[in-house]
Amino acid sequence: MQFPDDANGDLLKEMQAAGLDLSQPREIDFFHLFDAEQPAAAMVEAVRSSVPAVGIVVEEQPKRGEWQICTTVVMVPNYDNVTGMERQLDAIAKRFGGRGDGWGVRQE
Repeated sequence: MQFPDDANGDLLKEMQAAGLDLSQPREIDFFHLFDAEQPAAAMVEAVRSSVPAVGIVVEEQPKRGEWQICTTVVMVPNYDNVTGMERQLDAIAKRFGGRGDGWGVRQE
């Protein structure tokens, strides 16, 4: 399988090399960071009303002085799906002063 030469393509290549079946739906975790709890909570509400997320977790990151949101979405992990969802979530985060912090999958 061919992947574009960027961060998402590189991660998908690593997943494939690790033996993950990229043709099957999986839980993909998308991470976003905020400087305060209130804008993070606003993103959570916006995501709940617009994204078919399986789960959303907000955690304080005291050592970093930030709040992290992990949004879990079930999808086939292909480049278009992951990149499209990442852009959608990043746009929501940006509305509330947040920023993307990557994505990943949990290995079984």
